[in-house]
Order: sequence, then structure tokens, then C-alpha cells
Amino acid sequence: MEDADIDYSDIPELTDEQLAQLRPTEELLPTFAKPGQTRVTLYLDNDMLQTLRRQADQAGCNYHALIKKALHDYLSRELKSVTIDEETRRRVIR
Repeated sequence: MEDADIDYSDIPELTDEQLAQLRPTEELLPTFAKPGQTRVTLYLDNDMLQTLRRQADQAGCNYHALIKKALHDYLSRELKSVTIDEETRRRVIR
């Protein structure tokens, strides 16, 4: 079907008041990628996802935010725990 063939007669036009209330999609759907972010797809166990959703509801955020925070916290700890051997430490100091 072509766009020209679609019957829009039963759809009322938006009023000026309704148009004034419209907001950008980014405000309504904050899960869209922002600059510096990349969309990825991963599979989670159902029980893990249920737990994340429950915790997100309690925290007032979405489960994506919890996953990002968990990964960030984990990586921060891992980077702090990296040990540098004596040889490398001496070269860096010099």
C-alpha cells in the first residue's frame, strides 16, 4: 500500500495545546544511545533479569542503568587490583 492510499480521515488533527506538550524522543526514551555509547545485545538468564527489574523498580531507574553501574563498579575494582611487576614499576619511575 502506498502512503497516498492510506485513509487518515478518522484521525483528528493535533491541537496547538497538544503540540505544545510534545517533548523530544530522547526525553521520553532515555535508553537511546548518547554520544560515547554503543548499543549491544546480550542474553541474560531469566532469573537474573527478574532480579534486576525488581531492584530497578525499587531504585526508581531502569535495569539497563543497574547493569551499566554493575559493570562500571566491577571494572573499576579490577583496574585497581592490577599488579605491576617490579621491572615495569622501575621503568615507569625512571
